[in-house]
Amino acid sequence: MIPLLSALHVSKKYFSEVLHDITFKVDKERVGVIGLHSSGKSVLLSILSGIEKPTSGKVLLDERPLNPSLVAYIPQAPLFDPLMKVKEVCKGSDVEGERRLGSLSLLEKKKVAFCMTPEAEYLVYDDFDEPLTDLVKGFKGGVVLSSVSPSKVWNVIDKVIVLSRGRVVFSGNKESLNFKVIRFRDGKQIRETWERSDSFDVEKRLNSSGVKYDVIEASPDEAFWMILSSKGEERELG
Repeated sequence: MIPLLSALHVSKKYFSEVLHDITFKVDKERVGVIGLHSSGKSVLLSILSGIEKPTSGKVLLDERPLNPSLVAYIPQAPLFDPLMKVKEVCKGSDVEGERRLGSLSLLEKKKVAFCMTPEAEYLVYDDFDEPLTDLVKGFKGGVVLSSVSPSKVWNVIDKVIVLSRGRVVFSGNKESLNFKVIRFRDGKQIRETWERSDSFDVEKRLNSSGVKYDVIEASPDEAFWMILSSKGEERELG
């Protein structure tokens, strides 16, 4: 049985606060932590893996202190002794064992990082790479992975957590990120409003008023930006 991974009121402060009161739980499921650069994703995942300690709050496995040996951690850029061979640090990887770690590509280094914790019941993967989708889907325990966009992880995850400036601004099953845009004319102006895809309140009001409208299904990335915009985040251009 997979133990429950819990982050309870986790905050982290360096010169300023980078995570604020983060609380969520992960069972045998795959959770995507989505946010812009500098939103706190990497810091949060390093705390979940046991690499870093929170300034306040705690991370537990089944109500006990986190045991890092039960968490496989794939950082953005794994660091190894370049002269060591793959077979010296892990067994079971499809990367050839006689190769030096310094000769590996970034994806190969991430495969090696994954196989270094054979007893892991959780996989914490910072900055998910789509070519390693099968590795993630084949993992039998719980998974927490990060990305800058929902679409990159959409076919892998079950749940979504959106971070903005170190705070959780959205959390739920990935289906809860399904939104639609309702576009209608208000006098001489064209207006738009957002609504959950499984809600029809706006359409009912427009129908009762005899107002014509168009419904456009929003992509997960568009819904993500809508959530961030509501929190004052500006979209980067280019």
